[in-house]
Amino acid sequence: MVTLCLLAAMTCLSDYRFRRIPNGLILLMLFWGFVYHLAKGGPEDTFWYAVRGLCCLLFFSLFFLIRALGAGDIKLLGVMAGFFHFEQILVFLFLSFGFALLSYLFRLGFVYCAGKGEENAGETDKRKKNGKTVCMAGPILMAFVTVCCRGGMR
Repeated sequence: MVTLCLLAAMTCLSDYRFRRIPNGLILLMLFWGFVYHLAKGGPEDTFWYAVRGLCCLLFFSLFFLIRALGAGDIKLLGVMAGFFHFEQILVFLFLSFGFALLSYLFRLGFVYCAGKGEENAGETDKRKKNGKTVCMAGPILMAFVTVCCRGGMR
């Protein structure tokens, strides 16, 4: 779990700094997940890790089509959701989006208090530069650690 959290922390740094989640880090996390599940539970556990991750990936691909989530965020959600059983995945997803909402509300309040709320309104071309998107890697990492502390990885 420590290795996965370190890799997720590196994705957070990349997401916050460059607004991109590198595919190399996602593939490294996926490879580590396969190795972990193969060593822990054999081929059957590895199969279910892949199924859980793919289910999450396919479901959130719909959100990518309407531009509600980025591709890196969806891949990160899929890789990390695979570590949990289906019941825990719902808690993980709820906490991920809950932490993202809190992050956005905090930033929105900060921008409003700084007096910059009116001048950035309505610009869709410069969404990323003006901070109108939420970097999801941080909330996903916080949700992952929270769910692991509650019930552990399976």
